[in-house]
Amino acid sequence: MGVRKVKKLPKKGALKFDNIYHGDSLEGMKNLPDKSVNLVITSPPYSDMKVYEGGFGGFHPDNYVEWFLPYVSEIARILKPTGSFILNINDKSEKGFRHTFVFELIFAIHN
Repeated sequence: MGVRKVKKLPKKGALKFDNIYHGDSLEGMKNLPDKSVNLVITSPPYSDMKVYEGGFGGFHPDNYVEWFLPYVSEIARILKPTGSFILNINDKSEKGFRHTFVFELIFAIHN
């Protein structure tokens, strides 16, 4: 198996399967057909606990669920009925208590 070249996410048109694309995942999912994906694995940015490359500092936990739900909608649309969704997410402690945004997100995903 040779080395694969990472392709820039096209602005329009269908994505070709068995390729690696770099770009905004929300926009990329919009180019995929309904019920066409077996597995979605995502590790979205931590709320506001880390500064990422380019200076992005994440979202305040109070706004996290609202920010992530459009991704959930696209994932639900592209995932096959027999598909799996794996979400790797970290919670946040404030003043010794865990913020509830992770629980709120899981509740919103299931409702």
